[in-house]
Amino acid sequence: MQITKLLTFSWIFSLFLVGPAIANDVYISGIYKSYGLNPNGTDYSGEVCIEQSVSDIFVTWSFNGDTSYSGNGQILGQVFSVDWKAECPVFYVIMADGELHGTWNDGTAVEKLSPVEKNKNQTCG
Repeated sequence: MQITKLLTFSWIFSLFLVGPAIANDVYISGIYKSYGLNPNGTDYSGEVCIEQSVSDIFVTWSFNGDTSYSGNGQILGQVFSVDWKAECPVFYVIMADGELHGTWNDGTAVEKLSPVEKNKNQTCG
């Protein structure tokens, strides 16, 4: 498990160094379908809303129709990080096809966000 965490963080850190995009050039606002694995190996799915303005990015994760978590994010290169008031942030890599591939809980859980509706003017809630 430690090797997996080390490789995950090394990979994410390398993207901070080589990511070609600048935050102003990357728009991720929209609705996404969420698929993931919890730290205990159980799977989950839900919906994620990302609202991006000039100065802020707000994320809302919903499961079973209820809003479960929310946080504020930032983009650096091709990496999108979200502070969701947990010990460790969520880190996503912004893929060329618009998907977001991420890890949370200190690298012990993973999540993939697939765009359902991309909208620069998306509002959440």
